[in-house]
Amino acid sequence: MSTGAWYLKQLQTTLLEKEARNRIEMVINFSQASRDYIRDYLRPTLQQKLPDDFLFEGNSSTFFTKAVLDIFNQKMPEYYYKQATISPLNLDNLADEFETKIIQKFKSNTDLEEFLGYREVNHKKNLFLARPIYITPDCLSCHGKPENMPPVLIKRYGNTHGFNWEVGELVSALIIYVSIEELQQDISDTLWKLLFTFVLLTAFIATLFYFVFEYIVEKPIKSVAQFMQQKAANPKQEICIKVDSHGEVGEMVESFNYMSQQLCNTFVDLEHKNRMLQDSNNFLAITAHDLKSPLCAVQGLAELVEEDLHDMPEAEIINCMGKIQRSSKQMFNLITNLLDVNSIESGKIKVNLSTSNLHILVTELVNMHQHQAKVKGIQVHLLMQNCQTCPVYTDSNIIYQVLDNLISNAIKYSPFDKNVYVTLEQSEQHIYFKIQDEGFGFTEADKNRLFGKFQQLSNKPTNKEHSTGLGLFIVKKLVEALDGDVWCESEPNQGAMFIVQLPKIDS
Repeated sequence: MSTGAWYLKQLQTTLLEKEARNRIEMVINFSQASRDYIRDYLRPTLQQKLPDDFLFEGNSSTFFTKAVLDIFNQKMPEYYYKQATISPLNLDNLADEFETKIIQKFKSNTDLEEFLGYREVNHKKNLFLARPIYITPDCLSCHGKPENMPPVLIKRYGNTHGFNWEVGELVSALIIYVSIEELQQDISDTLWKLLFTFVLLTAFIATLFYFVFEYIVEKPIKSVAQFMQQKAANPKQEICIKVDSHGEVGEMVESFNYMSQQLCNTFVDLEHKNRMLQDSNNFLAITAHDLKSPLCAVQGLAELVEEDLHDMPEAEIINCMGKIQRSSKQMFNLITNLLDVNSIESGKIKVNLSTSNLHILVTELVNMHQHQAKVKGIQVHLLMQNCQTCPVYTDSNIIYQVLDNLISNAIKYSPFDKNVYVTLEQSEQHIYFKIQDEGFGFTEADKNRLFGKFQQLSNKPTNKEHSTGLGLFIVKKLVEALDGDVWCESEPNQGAMFIVQLPKIDS
């Protein structure tokens, strides 16, 4: 950890100087580009256009560059540019004692091309980069002998300093300062995060080494013992031990996993058979309960007719026969539903596809239920939308059974003197059957249980009709057998609409 901390400290210094140097290089390149522009473009143009005038701001690359970088420094105060000169024309560029030593360093070592160091400026630590500036012939247009200089230059700066320079002489250095406090803080924060991560990683590795032996040897054995206790307490719980171990421990784990899986399979099989037995008991209980009432009615009415046949009026005999017929139909419907459920759950639904005219099929169904509706004063309306013929390749028997159940339910659960609407629609890809009533609707709890088996909902038949709780379960399974979908849209006291969606299938 000590070595890591020392290395991070060295890395911080290296990164700091690299980032600061990159920023300095950016400013130096910008300043050099400004000087090159004055020398190569602006100065020759002014000399050509104004041969008799000396425009100082356009001829002096030092003046121009300093002015531009002063503006730049107002926007970016962390940078500071100075062309430090021992005897400058513009005394703003006068080298201080520190900068004079840098210039002397370049003079004493002519092979030194740049100098990097630190200096505190305005109570802030700065990294600076200095490069020597040697006098070139074009510099003498402003720094030659005073008597040869333009009057405007003498008027501005006098004739006591900044003159009599010679080509190749080193009198100044370009120095760029950049504040490193912000950089130092950013890099320090990053490195502290790295150090913290390193410490955590070291602690993790130490902990890992501490527990590795226990994990390899002791923990597998403890795990097997613990899982054996759990399996003994709950044999049907599926437990599989994963231990990366070989030898005796690995063989013991494999044997335990095999035993655990076999026990689970046995319990799953037993639970499945138990559920089947419970369903059979439910079927028997429901069948016995629902068959008891109509059988008793048939038996009682038959005995009544048998005893009083000769003395009973014809109208009363007809009434008894009607009741016997209704009770028989109720038993027939119950047995039919139970057989349908058995076929569904045993996977024996057979789909026989053929071209069917749904217009005719729906019309027949609506006409068939008119008598049931008339008893309660209910009007059944048939609406066709773009389905005047509507030939579809499907199983008409299944559709007949589905719609028969839904229309019968709509009439059964509607109050007296209401309306039931049966709508047949088609789109490019689907056929839609919509059965809408004006009944009491369904709550959210009812809608969540609508298509379950043996579901008795809050709504009840409005004329004491019989219900097994199997109809919508059968509808759902039959629609799914045709790759379709069925759902209900309803609000309490707003009626209900059952929608059957079936795909169009090419014959």
